[in-house]
Amino acid sequence: NSNISLTLKRGNTYYFDQSLKANTGYDLRFSFVQDGTHGGGKEYQKEVKIKGVPGKRGSYVKITVANDAPDKLYLYSKSQLGMGSKIALIVED
Repeated sequence: NSNISLTLKRGNTYYFDQSLKANTGYDLRFSFVQDGTHGGGKEYQKEVKIKGVPGKRGSYVKITVANDAPDKLYLYSKSQLGMGSKIALIVED
């Protein structure tokens, strides 16, 4: 399993579409720590907006990357252990 990284720019807004049925039960969140709350970390919530229910039409997670956002964030699922530990978000100016 290879690690995946996406680069996000500070000040930009990103939408993570969760409307596909395959997203059911995978409530996407961000954290400083791999696997988020499951890995002993906290959920990163600054400028994060959650709409709808994963797997239902129109649901998404939106993040506007703050100027003081950490240089690396991880995606994880609030309800599913180990789901996002391979996905890193690299934050740049």
